[in-house]
Amino acid sequence: AYTEELFTIEIYSWKKSLEDLKDILDSWEAEYNKSFIKQTIKLTGKTEKDKSGYGIKSFEFSDRFFAVLHKIGKLDNDDTAPDLVELHLTEPGRTNPFAQSDPETPEHKRKEVSRLVPTQFKFDDQISGEIDWYEEKENRYAVTYTICIYSNVLTSKQMSSIISTWEKEYEDYKFF
Repeated sequence: AYTEELFTIEIYSWKKSLEDLKDILDSWEAEYNKSFIKQTIKLTGKTEKDKSGYGIKSFEFSDRFFAVLHKIGKLDNDDTAPDLVELHLTEPGRTNPFAQSDPETPEHKRKEVSRLVPTQFKFDDQISGEIDWYEEKENRYAVTYTICIYSNVLTSKQMSSIISTWEKEYEDYKFF
């Protein structure tokens, strides 16, 4: 049940004018209202096969996308994630994913990433999200993957900072 409460606040100042106090109150109110807005970060990646539908023609994913995907895959969902999907993607870092003989490329970059991930997830009490993908209508050989991360508490800048730490963790994981 929703209950609205009404409080009376009296603010005094010897140094600020009435207009200054109104401006301060307006900024406080704007900050308060902003705190209830869902902040979103959207990460996308795309694969496109050649017209025969077999070989990979282009692969557009960032390490950031894979860092968040890695973090999602490590979540302990218990029984809270009813919809799990398996994603098969190739990690970034190889210009030609079929060139198995390149000795300079670490082995992990030659493998496809196969992860069982929930379609909706919750990292903690502050950050949650969902993952989705779709075939493009005009090009049935292209698939776009999207990870959306939400927070009603953190700003986009704070969430971006957290994602940066996940990227560092992912780099440590890749080269371990």
